Amino acid sequence: IAIHNGADDNASGTVGLLETARRIVETAKQSPADKPRRSILFMTFSAEELGLIGSEYYVNHPRFELAKTVAMLNLDMVGRLSDNVLTVYGTGTAKEFDDLLTRSNEKLGFDIKRQPEGVGPSDHQSFFLKGIPVYHFFSGFHPDYHRPSDDFDKINVEGISKIVDMVVFLTDNIAHAPDRPVFLRSAATKVRLGVRIKQGEPGLVVERVMPGGWAKKAGVEPNDKILKIGDRQVGAREDMDEALGSYKPGDDLEVQVQRGEEKVTLKASIGT
Repeated sequence: IAIHNGADDNASGTVGLLETARRIVETAKQSPADKPRRSILFMTFSAEELGLIGSEYYVNHPRFELAKTVAMLNLDMVGRLSDNVLTVYGTGTAKEFDDLLTRSNEKLGFDIKRQPEGVGPSDHQSFFLKGIPVYHFFSGFHPDYHRPSDDFDKINVEGISKIVDMVVFLTDNIAHAPDRPVFLRSAATKVRLGVRIKQGEPGLVVERVMPGGWAKKAGVEPNDKILKIGDRQVGAREDMDEALGSYKPGDDLEVQVQRGEEKVTLKASIGT
C-alpha cells in the first residue's frame, strides 16, 4: 500500500558498485601501463530477496568460467554507516583476507566488526558455496529496514564513499596480486539456520528462508516464529546465536516454531 524506495536496501549497494567502477576506470586511464593481472567484472543481481535467485543462477551459468573467478566483493546495505562501525563478512574465506582488510583500514579507521563466515543472507553466499572467497560489506540494520521510510533523506552519502574507498583498495589489490587468494572452506563451520529474521518485530519471526541452508532442508517457512532450538527456549537473536553455538556441521538439529495457531517441530541434519 506504500512505495518502498529501498534507499539503503539496496540502492546504497548499487550506488557503491557504480562508484567503485567509476573510480577504478578513472585510475586505469591515469595509469594505463599499470594493468591488473585479472579482469574485474561489475554485476548486480535481481531476486536476492526471493532466495538469492539471481546470483545462484549466475554461478550455475557464469559469463566467464567460474574456476577463473578468484573473489567476489558484495555491497549489500552500505548506506547507514553510524559511529564509523562497518561489518565485514567473509574475512575467513581466504588465507589473505583478514590481513588484507587490516591494511585497507589503516587510513580509513573503521571500527570493523569481522565475521569470518562466507554463508549469510546475501548474494556472496552463492559464490562462497562454489568455493570462491568473498567479502560482504554491511553498515547495519535499522528500524526503516524493509519499510517505506527507507528513503534517501536518511542515507549517509559520505559513509558510502568511505566504504567505496575500502572496496576499491581491496579490489585493486586482489586484481594486481601475483597469486589468487587461497580459499578456506572452514569459514562455513559456524552453524546458522539459514534464515533472515524480521527487524522491528518481537521474537524471532522468519522473514526469508535462504537456499542451501538448514532451514530450507527442514521446511521452515516465512512468518514462522522460532520458539526453541534443541531443548532451549529462544526469544532474541542473541539466544539463537548462543543456542546454535553448541552445534557443529553434521549434527542433527531440532527446532520448534509457531506456525499460525500450531506449534511445529522441524528436524534435519546440519550441512557440512
